Amino acid sequence: MNKASEPILELLADSGLALPPKAIEVNLERLQNDPPSRSSIFNAFDPLLEHGYIENIADSGSYYVITEKGRAYLEGERYDE
Repeated sequence: MNKASEPILELLADSGLALPPKAIEVNLERLQNDPPSRSSIFNAFDPLLEHGYIENIADSGSYYVITEKGRAYLEGERYDE
């Protein structure tokens, strides 16, 4: 997990949408005063998927949604990594 992990989770939770990586990047740049770098954003996806905090819901392409585990993480419930 990196500097972009929580902002990605927060964006997905607040929007309630399935978003592709580029849309996540654009929205974090637009909404945050000090957004994570592009590389941090794109490097955050694999760990978030591995931890079960997000899931890819598209058969072709990448559209991510937050999972219940991801919501619990944002609410302060931490799991042993």
